[in-house]
Amino acid sequence: MVQSQKDCPFCTIADSVKPFFLSPSPSQSLSPPGFNEHNIILSTPSHIAFLDIAPLVSSKCHILLIPRAHVCMLADYADYAGDCVHDDDLTRLGVLLALLGRALLQCFPSVDGFNVVQNNGHAAAQVVPHVHFHIVARSSSYSSSSGPPPSSALRDRNADTSTIYARGQREDLDPEFAAYACTILRDYLQHHPLYLSLFSPSPKL
Repeated sequence: MVQSQKDCPFCTIADSVKPFFLSPSPSQSLSPPGFNEHNIILSTPSHIAFLDIAPLVSSKCHILLIPRAHVCMLADYADYAGDCVHDDDLTRLGVLLALLGRALLQCFPSVDGFNVVQNNGHAAAQVVPHVHFHIVARSSSYSSSSGPPPSSALRDRNADTSTIYARGQREDLDPEFAAYACTILRDYLQHHPLYLSLFSPSPKL
């Protein structure tokens, strides 16, 4: 069994967010500070997706997808064969990445591309030692809902490389945008046949 880690912020989120199909319960007591039911896009028995509370300024929408299990790096999945991390979990991970990318393209008219960023180890710019994927929505022309206009530094190659590794200029998540984005993203997923087939509750007999 892969245990949650007391000092891991993503384990704290995983422990405080119960799985749901349609939407989280407003009565859930969630942590850490700044994280609430309006940040959560999906919560399955194996994975959680939520809005980054400090999104990249250059992104139209910045999602984090994590496994509930405390797996430090992607390569560590190989250590848990036959444990609580099963082939099905890895299959669902791939499906969720694809569905979240499609949701960004379909739900935001100005989004016409996205990055999937997954860093492994300090040398590769991993900050939290718990597997996580940044799904970063992009538009062809730079725009930000609340950030400053782009400077020449943001447009140069070094700054572009920094944003690709999810380490560029950031801003606090706007709570109104968070509520709006989570609502439309959840609605998209919960009407998608693939999401329904994998994650809807079994019908009662």
